[in-house]
Amino acid sequence: MTGKGMNENGVLTSIFPDKSATLTRERRCGAISYTLFFKFCPDVKFDERIGVGSPYNIGAGEETDYLLTLMEQYHYKIWYDEKLIIHHPVFNPSSDETALLNKQYSYSRGAGFLMQKHQFSLKYKIRMFVRPIIGMMVYFIKGDRFNCKKSIRNVKGRWEGYHFKMKE
Repeated sequence: MTGKGMNENGVLTSIFPDKSATLTRERRCGAISYTLFFKFCPDVKFDERIGVGSPYNIGAGEETDYLLTLMEQYHYKIWYDEKLIIHHPVFNPSSDETALLNKQYSYSRGAGFLMQKHQFSLKYKIRMFVRPIIGMMVYFIKGDRFNCKKSIRNVKGRWEGYHFKMKE
């Protein structure tokens, strides 16, 4: 089961659907680590090569990988309940632009790596690359330098993560 994340000020922590639904591989309803609840499955382990502290700079995606493994290999049905609210404190990110851009890049490498590892559809892959490319152009036209750079890091990270070959 999963639900919506909300901070202590009542603000959603991500984009969540308004209607309850069963998750699919490509529609995960904003599932984030702190919003996921599972029945224990002792056969499934986290891929320790990805996520925070990854020696490969694949700084996110460990919980998504776990979720996808449960869905693909163990046929778990995971329900998103729009009425379930999980409170999570505000993360006070660094105001250091370089640190924020590096974090975006590392997280994007994780998203790209998961696209390759879990063999997502061509339509999904295109959407994952086109959206930040459009964002890059929009932010450039608006003169929003930071978000333009963030979109560039997003595309670069996803591309590199997608093409990254993990050493076994």
